[in-house]
Amino acid sequence: MVTPANFAAAVLPLGKTTTILDPHEIANSTGVEGVKYVVNASAGLPLPIYVTVASCVPAVPGRETSGATFGPAEVQAMLRLPRVVAVAEVMDYMGVIQVSCRMMDIVETGLRAGVNIQ
Repeated sequence: MVTPANFAAAVLPLGKTTTILDPHEIANSTGVEGVKYVVNASAGLPLPIYVTVASCVPAVPGRETSGATFGPAEVQAMLRLPRVVAVAEVMDYMGVIQVSCRMMDIVETGLRAGVNIQ
């Protein structure tokens, strides 16, 4: 719940050398623009920060309100941003088990991009 610069300032003295983060809550409330903010705000810091793309925005479709909805097009666009290294935690395990089009398309987008799927 801090900016990337403040996070780096807090953890660098403790010996942290690199971070990979999942900006799920930022994505859930502010969408693609929130993820772009994290990527841009973490550029050039003395702590390398890599970003993953939230896979489940909203986390539970139809059961919550959020500021955005991510499908494969949004995921694909964010995977092109600098220092984006993976598709983040696939929390919608029921969507995967039930082979929902939304989750299958998001996972396939990550696989085609050659990134890890968490």
